[in-house]
Amino acid sequence: MSKSQIATGGIADDAVTTAKTSYSTSPFRNLIINGDMSIAQRATSKASVNTSQYTSVDRFEFGVGNTFATFTTSQDTDSPNEFSYSAKLDCTTSGSIGSGGYLRIRQKIEGQFLQSLAFGTSDAKTITVSFYIKSNQTGNFVINFRNFNSSQTRIANKIVAINSANTWEYKSVTVSGDTVRSIDNTNGDEFDLEFWFNGGSSYSSGTTSASFIDQPGDNYFSGGTLTIGGSTDDYVNLTGVQLEVGTSASDFEFLPFDVNLQRCQRYYQTTSDWENGKYLGVTSNRAEMGTKFSNNLSSSDRNAEGFAFNTMRTTPTVTFYGDSSTTSGQVRLQGSYVSASGGDLNNRNCAYVNVTSGSVSAVVDVAYAYNLDAEL
Repeated sequence: MSKSQIATGGIADDAVTTAKTSYSTSPFRNLIINGDMSIAQRATSKASVNTSQYTSVDRFEFGVGNTFATFTTSQDTDSPNEFSYSAKLDCTTSGSIGSGGYLRIRQKIEGQFLQSLAFGTSDAKTITVSFYIKSNQTGNFVINFRNFNSSQTRIANKIVAINSANTWEYKSVTVSGDTVRSIDNTNGDEFDLEFWFNGGSSYSSGTTSASFIDQPGDNYFSGGTLTIGGSTDDYVNLTGVQLEVGTSASDFEFLPFDVNLQRCQRYYQTTSDWENGKYLGVTSNRAEMGTKFSNNLSSSDRNAEGFAFNTMRTTPTVTFYGDSSTTSGQVRLQGSYVSASGGDLNNRNCAYVNVTSGSVSAVVDVAYAYNLDAEL
């Protein structure tokens, strides 16, 4: 077998070097998680979105500034041929942008995954983002690369044009690495990739910069001409997002579904769609956890057995869901019946349910659903 036949993570030539294989501190070429939009643990669709929040597609935060308009965000099946899904912003209530309004989609990235970019040194790597986009509007939007910490923010950005309405278009953007500020080696939000589709004068009065500069604060949407959110006809679909080292884009790095899901579960995990009013049940493909109580529950606390989950970025916020049924085999714990207080046993991968009140008069199988959130 020749060197050119060796599987090297998408490297086509036979000069395999450490620099070419070590794109990041993870084995993945794409520094973006869930860029194919295939994972949507929270919901496949969420209506009435008019703030910045995680809503449907995992790892992508939808942002609306000053609640200038309202959107439905979704994991949409409209996509280019090689993809199955896209993330969609669909305007349902239009509004005027105002000076402080904005509309964006972004992904926040942990600093420890980006150390091989060598930012802050003369060897800072050039990076390229590629993606597919579709909208009812034509015109310019802006991509922002933000390298920041609590004391300093550096930004590079470029204007990108949508040329044809209602048509999937492939785009790629390249910027030189930041030779001034290093990326902190932490599990915190140290770098953001942002797609801006509208912005008021507070964000559009400056000028874009293809190289990293100290953030001026007024250039996130400079040169942008899209007005998504000004009409209920407005929408944007995005998929195939890939951020990688290099001066040009390579083919999208597709991962197996289970690998992609596990990467997303570092930031968010759920056992149920209970939050959206649907109990999936213990026979669902995302089975709820459970235990059994044989005594009346009074003011004395009784702890249910612990449960384990995939290791997360940091200690998660735990939210439990249930109903008030006492029928054997159904959910019994709800509201004041369940407390996550003190429920973290092992930092990032184990917790337990603490029953603080309520009454069960007979042996009842108790099931419960939970969400775990450790998002950036």
